[in-house]
Amino acid sequence: MLPLVGEGPGSRSALFQIVIYLTDSGERIVLKKLATRRLSSTKGRCPMKPLIELSTEQYGALLKGAAETSPLHARLKNGVKTHAETIAILCDLDEAEILRHVAKQFCPDAVPQIENAIRVARRVAG
Repeated sequence: MLPLVGEGPGSRSALFQIVIYLTDSGERIVLKKLATRRLSSTKGRCPMKPLIELSTEQYGALLKGAAETSPLHARLKNGVKTHAETIAILCDLDEAEILRHVAKQFCPDAVPQIENAIRVARRVAG
């Protein structure tokens, strides 16, 4: 659903409404993009989660670096293989921060993808 609502005839200012469902609860969150290019949420805090996409080599290195009994290992195991032969991991901001820390030690070339996913999620959260 992407309704476009103008402010009047010939107006350049517009409001886009974007509905996303990237929450564990399936709760509907509505994001609004204003002409200022700033995103805001219908809730006080947007539960946007970082989506981290890693190569299979990076994924394997991080999986080896995470203890099998850790929540991080479980999160990595829940990754999904994409058509582009990468692994996509949806996680909380806290988990992404831990993953970044592990990546710094075991797979430094994965750090930029993780940091980018964190940055995007924080930008959306406002």
